[in-house]
Amino acid sequence: MSDLSRADALRILGISDPVTDSEIDAVIKNEYRTWSSRTNAPDFDARTQAQRRLNDLDRAESTLLGARKDRDAPPPAAPSPSPKPEWYNSNPAPPAPRQAPPRQSTPPPPPSNQRSIPPIVNSSTARWAMILGIFSVTCCGAFAGAGALYLGYRARTEIRQSGGLIQGDGLATTGIVLGWISIGLTVLLFLASLGGGG
Repeated sequence: MSDLSRADALRILGISDPVTDSEIDAVIKNEYRTWSSRTNAPDFDARTQAQRRLNDLDRAESTLLGARKDRDAPPPAAPSPSPKPEWYNSNPAPPAPRQAPPRQSTPPPPPSNQRSIPPIVNSSTARWAMILGIFSVTCCGAFAGAGALYLGYRARTEIRQSGGLIQGDGLATTGIVLGWISIGLTVLLFLASLGGGG
């Protein structure tokens, strides 16, 4: 059940009363085509904005067209009268020839209201943070460590803002830890060289 009022739902769609259900349906379909194509955009903010817009469209559709679907349902069939006993008619008509029952045509399945959900992907930023973290502790030192820290914190921010569409928090954390280790080792080596030189 949507928590939107009709006025809020129409405001989301950018239309106002009076408007027919068919016009509302056409606007929703057009908006959904537009924003669905943006869920695969390379920019993270654009993908997040598209997903939020699709969620708003679903809520508006539920508020504005849910009652219409209930109205369009066929009324329940009236109960058939009970057959009268054979003794009721003193001159019964001869029984009609038995006919084969009519074939029941299978009704088409109802249209699905489910929208395609963008796939969950791993963060490439988190992956690069881990790679730089490994390089920083093996051969490249503090320079790669600083890059691992920057990419790791940036990846964790993207993952939190994605609402579950992007994974890779463990990779980002690994890059951050390795980056700090490499910077700490570099500082210790530098201090040791100063002490040895004295």
